[in-house]
Amino acid sequence: MCKRYLPVGVFDSGVGGISVLKTCADVLPYENFIYFGDTKNSPYGNLNEQKITELTFEAVGRLILSGVKAVVVACNTATATAINALRNKHKINIIGIEPAIKPACLYTPEGKILVMLTNAASTQPKFKSLVENCGVDKVSLLPLKDLAKLIENNIGNFSSLKSYIFEILYPYKNSEIKAVVLGCTHYLFVKDIIAEFFNGIRIFDGNMGVAQNLKNTLIRNNLINNSEGLGSIEFFSSEQTYEAVYKKLWQSIINKNN
Repeated sequence: MCKRYLPVGVFDSGVGGISVLKTCADVLPYENFIYFGDTKNSPYGNLNEQKITELTFEAVGRLILSGVKAVVVACNTATATAINALRNKHKINIIGIEPAIKPACLYTPEGKILVMLTNAASTQPKFKSLVENCGVDKVSLLPLKDLAKLIENNIGNFSSLKSYIFEILYPYKNSEIKAVVLGCTHYLFVKDIIAEFFNGIRIFDGNMGVAQNLKNTLIRNNLINNSEGLGSIEFFSSEQTYEAVYKKLWQSIINKNN
């Protein structure tokens, strides 16, 4: 098979990366995708750096062995922890995701930015550099231990998390916060709840940046799929019973956007 017709692999610690997959598929509708979620070990945000790196290497290695032409690491925690080591190990193009702190800063000349992220991501040098470039006095960090896992455990019933999310955001009510950055792809599934709490404040995520980076990378390497017809999407999980859950969630996203 010609390399350009091979699928793109997308990996996340669980369901979060499905929102990234949707954006990538919108930008590149003729590409084939393979999604792998490591729900068995989710969330990565509460693991140590060594374990995150180990699990990320296993997941990406699995996708590469399946025969993909590029890999998207659709997990902020895995990107911040292991992306450089991954690129040093593999020749294949590997695209990571990072919190959209820079565009949020450009959009918000006055006031502060709230960055919601995992505990593990908040400690990584890659993330700290993003904050420093924006200005440490301008960025308020909200590392969260449980939200990603709660989202993973409440697929199809995200509205049940409203009270919990409002509670953790309560200290920021009537504050200087003028924009919110979602630093974990899981949080995209409760974006509407976060937006409701902040009453219309703009919320940023890194999905479109990843999709555009993937598109540019495929073009640069002459790997764009130029066949006719929409591409296919396959779902796999380290927790096999979740593969049906991924498909159902994917369909709900499709229906919501149609």
